[in-house]
Formats: sequence, C-alpha cells, structure tokens
Amino acid sequence: MFLKFFAFSDNVHYNILTMTKRKIHKTNRLTRQQWLARSLVILSEGGPGELRIDNITKKMKVSKGSFYWHFKNRADYIESLAKYWDTWSNDEVIEQIHTMDEDPVTIMKILIKTVIGENLSAYDAAVQMLMHKEPQIAPIVTKGFMKRLECLGGLFRQMGFKGRQLESKKQLFVGYFILDGIMIDQESKKKRLEKALNMLDILTIQ
Repeated sequence: MFLKFFAFSDNVHYNILTMTKRKIHKTNRLTRQQWLARSLVILSEGGPGELRIDNITKKMKVSKGSFYWHFKNRADYIESLAKYWDTWSNDEVIEQIHTMDEDPVTIMKILIKTVIGENLSAYDAAVQMLMHKEPQIAPIVTKGFMKRLECLGGLFRQMGFKGRQLESKKQLFVGYFILDGIMIDQESKKKRLEKALNMLDILTIQ
C-alpha cells in the first residue's frame, strides 16, 4: 500500500522510488521529466558539484543539445529541478494524503515506512545542500517544507493537539527526517524504521 502511496501519477516519469541505486542507462531521447528525475538521483548520490552541464550530459550519455532543448541555461535547470522535487515530494504526496480514508496515526505510519523504506529523505538532504550552493532556489525549497509542516499540522490537529504543542510536534516530525537523511549510510533501514516509529509513539501521546 505505502509504495503505491508515493507512486508518480505520470508514467513517463522515472520512478524515484526504484532509481536511487539504479545505474543510469542510455536512452534515445530524454523527456524533461526524465532529465529532472535522473538529475535528482545524480544530486543525491554525488552532491551539488555533480550538476555541471558537461558532467550530467556525460552521465546521461546525451548531448548538450538535449540539455538546451529542455532548459534555457543552468539557472533555469537548477530552478526546474527544485520545483520538480517540490512537486513530487510535497504536492503529489499531500494530495494523496487528503484522499486517504485512514486515521492520522495510520497515515503517519505509512509516511514513515515509505520514507525509510525507499530512502526518500536522501533527496531532501540533497536538495537542501543544493539550496546552500544555489541560494536562488531557497524560496522554492522553503515553501516545500512549509507545505509539509502545514499538512502534518493538520494530522496532529485531528488528534486533538493545538497551540504550541501542535507547532512543536509537527516541527519535530518533519525535522526528524532531515536527520534521517544524514543517517542513511550509518544505520540499517530496520534500525531507522524502529527509531522513527518510536518517535511517532512519543509525539502522539496525549
């Protein structure tokens, strides 16, 4: 269930959930969505320094013409990448949360199992690093995290939390997975999942 929860709605997208460790293969032509999905993987694996036009076209085994077909310049590319991350990791997920017929705790457990199971926090960590190198995307990234806070706040509100307690809980929940992005290579998924679910138990105590 939770793998479907984060699935892309457009079949032309490369599925980020299964791309993290997959070697990028040669294709005849990349769509804009494929360019951005592959770029997000390159960013998460190698950091902002990998997003040089010469380097990414080499890794994708395409010409610079492919790059300039989809993007005006590198600035346009970086901004498009930030918006792409925001769309699939925030807008699409939040939209699906609003359609789920589950109690708030169950929804949060689905979120946790998905994020940990598919190492999705690696992409958040990578985008945050990119933001420090490319400050022009800070408004996009910041707005993305604010959307998450608002969504999580709604779930905690359904449990009866309010005021400063509500604000603290939603910030702790979202902030926890910033730390998880750092711990991906340090602890097993099993251990990370156990800790995250324990965190949820603590945050949902009335």
